[in-house]
Amino acid sequence: MELAAGLETFAQERGVPLDSGESLIAAVAASRASASLLTGDKRAIEALEDVSNALGLTAQLAGKVVCLEQLMASIGLLRHPVELQTLVCAEVGVDGAMGMAFRCRSKAEVDAEALFEALRSYIDYLRSRAPMLLLPGYFI
Repeated sequence: MELAAGLETFAQERGVPLDSGESLIAAVAASRASASLLTGDKRAIEALEDVSNALGLTAQLAGKVVCLEQLMASIGLLRHPVELQTLVCAEVGVDGAMGMAFRCRSKAEVDAEALFEALRSYIDYLRSRAPMLLLPGYFI
């Protein structure tokens, strides 16, 4: 809890978007060898990269941050893209990146190639912003 409070306080002092939830999960991930942090908050991932670097926690968190797009790409290996599209687009508050990747505003069915290309694009962008912390690769 002390580490989580330190992360959150540091982030607040720097004005970066890292809330108490991500701070707590990051603290657990930093203190346990097998723990990871899964979040859909892209701004928090970027903030955590900066905060962990400043606080000397990069080694403990390296490769442990998993973004929502990596999770969805992994699920996409197991489920048909149109089935996933139906589930994702049925959510009222669907994440903006997910909505675009799954073409929620379009009536067109998403195909696997287009879906994975969209998810890869978001993952690559996040990797450019959090190269040390984001889990390597596209799948979990």
